Amino acid sequence: MRAIVMLILLVLPGLASAQDLTWKWGDHEVISYRIQVYTQVRSGELRLYAGRDIDARVVELTLGLETDCVNVGASRKVWMLECDVRRAQLGLTAVPGEEEKAASIAREYADLLSVAEIQLEYTKVGRLKSVDVEGIPKDTEREMSRHELLRMLVGRAFGSLEVELPKGGDHRDAPWKQGGLPMVMRMPVISGTAGAARITNQVMGQEGSEVLIQTTGEATVHSGAEIGAQTAGVAAARSIQMMIVGNARFDEELGLVTENEVTVQGTITAGGSMSGAPFYLNHVALVRYVPDWEADAAAQRAAEVPPEPPAEVPAESAPAPEAPAEENPEAPAEESPEAPAEEAPAPPAEESPAAVE
Repeated sequence: MRAIVMLILLVLPGLASAQDLTWKWGDHEVISYRIQVYTQVRSGELRLYAGRDIDARVVELTLGLETDCVNVGASRKVWMLECDVRRAQLGLTAVPGEEEKAASIAREYADLLSVAEIQLEYTKVGRLKSVDVEGIPKDTEREMSRHELLRMLVGRAFGSLEVELPKGGDHRDAPWKQGGLPMVMRMPVISGTAGAARITNQVMGQEGSEVLIQTTGEATVHSGAEIGAQTAGVAAARSIQMMIVGNARFDEELGLVTENEVTVQGTITAGGSMSGAPFYLNHVALVRYVPDWEADAAAQRAAEVPPEPPAEVPAESAPAPEAPAEENPEAPAEESPEAPAEEAPAPPAEESPAAVE
């Protein structure tokens, strides 16, 4: 029995030892992340509003953020962060006929995010508690709706960092449950989302100071507007089934997630009044910690430089070809009897394949 235990310790050294899985937001002056998000939603589910009288129904969305976050305070249970946006990119795909409106909204939203200040509250174990976007106008009703939409999009982006760690920082060689309803599993609506989730986190291995954590789970959610309509007897609220898979790298020394790739899929399971397939949402996000923006930019430039072609040898330095050996004119050439020439049959004509377009 003792030999079996020693074998397990040798095979799985990263899992056998206790780990310090503790967020350390306050140990860093600036925490920088690059976040990339792709979201596909059922047609008609997501409508974005501009500050003017423009709106568009969006079916695909790509969002890229480069942010610098600073810990501005902490309570007993919460870290408070303020994030400046270094760069924001937004691409929208709309339903047919609304492409120009979507392009205008994408430019407007990206410009607003570029000057906005993002305020976040993370619990000490890693749950994203609240998100706000300051520094943009919200005086009129349309501007307020636009602000809520931006807040929802930013919340889903920063939700990629929502990796709840075990209490006490030690996983005890066993999975642990994540509480609440993560931002990335909520519906892309501004009326709020209600529901319950069953999520499990588990250490899958360790590479140096980085602990590999996998998140899996599901949730059943409803939109706040549909719950209100159901309460009023107008219509039944749909049930959306969300499934999540995440693969994160948590650096014990930094006390931060250095990378996380999250996939969320949603389907309509009950009360769906719409015809057709039950597809509701696909969401893929990738977040990476950036310790130095200048070094990161230099690495990207180096990766984009094409390899140099091999150097050509100058013609004058190339070795001259050897002269062919002279034949001995005195040696009589032997004549071989000529065989009757036979005509080879012509090969059958081959049909050229049609080009695949």
